Amino acid sequence: MIENMIGDIWISVIEDVINQPDRFSSEKSIVFHFAWKLKMKYNDQIQIDFEKQLYEKFSDGAFLDLFFEIGDNKFGIEFKFPRKSTFGNTNQTQTRIKIINDIKRLSYLVNKGKIDYGIFLLATNEKPYVFMGNKTISKEFQTYSKMLYGIGQTFPIDRKASKEEVICPSDIHFNWVGVDEKKILNSIAWIEPIIIHN
Repeated sequence: MIENMIGDIWISVIEDVINQPDRFSSEKSIVFHFAWKLKMKYNDQIQIDFEKQLYEKFSDGAFLDLFFEIGDNKFGIEFKFPRKSTFGNTNQTQTRIKIINDIKRLSYLVNKGKIDYGIFLLATNEKPYVFMGNKTISKEFQTYSKMLYGIGQTFPIDRKASKEEVICPSDIHFNWVGVDEKKILNSIAWIEPIIIHN
C-alpha cells in the first residue's frame, strides 16, 4: 500500500517535470510539488511538515525534507534532484556521497524508531548517477542502476561526514526508470521510490 501511494504521486510529479521543465528549477520545487499532491490526495487525514528536525547527534544534516503522518504511521522523505544546467554539471562525487548519506540518515531514523517509513526520491538529467562508469573517487558511494545495499549491511562512511555506523534496516535498490542501456530518455531519469522500514 505504501509503495503504491508514494509511487503514484512520484510518477505524477515526474510527469509534470518532464512536461513542464521550466517550473522545476530546483529540488525544493519538487519537494513542494510532491507535498501539494500528497495533501490533495489525503486532505484532512494528513499532517505535513517541512524541514523537520528529528536528528540528535547525527551530523549529516539536521533537517528532514518532508515529514508527514497518516494515522499512526510517521513518514520521512528525502529528495535529491541533481541536474545539469547552462552553468555546467553538478559536483557528481559530492552529490553521490550526499545521496547515500540521505539514505543513511533515513535508515538512522527508522532504526531509532523516529519514523516508521523512510522514503528516498531521486531524479536527475546527468548520466553518471545512473550508469556505473569509471568512478575513481569515493567509489563506494554508488547510485548506478541495479545497485543494492543489502539488509544488515553498514553504509559507507565519508571522512567529512558522520562517522556513526548505520545498518540498512531493509534492502535498498536503485532501480532507474526513463533510461535505456546507455542514455537517459525524455531528458530525465528517476528511481523507483526507495522505502526503508523495519
